[in-house]
Amino acid sequence: MRDLVAGGCNSIGLLLCHSLVPKEFYCACPAKIVSFSDVCLLLLKITTSMKNHLFLFVFLLLGLSCFILACTSNKDAGLPGSWKLIADQQVDSSGKVISQDTAVSGLLIYTAEGKMSVQARWNKSRNTIMTDTIMNGDGVSYGAGLGLNSWTFAQTRTIIDTYDAYFGDYTVDKENNIVTHIVTANLRPEKNGVVYKRKFLLSNDTLFLRSTDPAMKWQMAWVRVVKQ
Repeated sequence: MRDLVAGGCNSIGLLLCHSLVPKEFYCACPAKIVSFSDVCLLLLKITTSMKNHLFLFVFLLLGLSCFILACTSNKDAGLPGSWKLIADQQVDSSGKVISQDTAVSGLLIYTAEGKMSVQARWNKSRNTIMTDTIMNGDGVSYGAGLGLNSWTFAQTRTIIDTYDAYFGDYTVDKENNIVTHIVTANLRPEKNGVVYKRKFLLSNDTLFLRSTDPAMKWQMAWVRVVKQ
C-alpha cells in the first residue's frame, strides 16, 4: 500500500512539474519525486530558473503544496512515536471500561516509515514467581533453562503468559480508525506472520487499542512518551 501511495505521489509531483513549468525549464524537474526533500530541491531549482515567471512559480508552489498534502494525508493518523502502556482494560458491549489492570508496563513504537514494535508485561502475575532463590543466583532452584538457577516448567509458562512482544509493519485505515499490524516475528513463534487488526481511538496524548472482533472485550490504553 505504501509503495502504491509513494508511486501515486511521484506521478502527481511529476505531472505538476511538467504541466506547470515551461518546456525550457524541464531540466529543473527530477526523474523521481517521493519525499519532502525532493520537493524542496525541485522548488530551489525552479526558483533559480523562473526568475521572470513569478505567476507561474506561485501557481507551481500551490500545486506542490497540494502534492505534499496528498502524499501525507493517508500516512499515520497521528500514530508515529513511542507509547507507554498504562492499563489493560475490560470493556462491555458498549465500550465502557468495567475493570482494569494498571500493574502493567510496556512500550509501543510506530515509525513514520510504517514499522512497528510492541512489548507488554503484566507485573502482578509475574511478580509471584520473582523469588529471591531464582533472582539472586544462589543455585537452589532447578528446572527448565540454562544453568542451575532456572524456572520450573510451570514458572516458565507463567513467564511467557505474562509477556507479549512482536515487531513488523503496520498500515492505517483512517476512515475506519483501524491500524493493522503485520507481524514479522513474535515471542510466540507460531504467531509469526499473523495479521492483527486493531480499532484505535486517539484522545489527546492517550491511545486506546482494541480488537476489531466484537467478541473480544479488552482494550489497551497507552500514553504518548514525551521527550523530557
